[in-house]
Amino acid sequence: MPDQPADRHVRKRRPIGLDDEDWKELGAVVGDKQRSELVRQLVRAFLKRPGVKIPRRKDYEPSV
Repeated sequence: MPDQPADRHVRKRRPIGLDDEDWKELGAVVGDKQRSELVRQLVRAFLKRPGVKIPRRKDYEPSV
């Protein structure tokens, strides 16, 4: 395993329960590779970490 910077946080996988439809739609909105980062940002914002703001959604109309 390559060396990592000392200030890099080690992330462990944490399963969370989401409906398949919600996960798929979230991928359509933010991109499949950005879903996990968005969840991390939401958690950090909810915990009021310094300098972290709630991520804002780009123009998007949910499928109903």
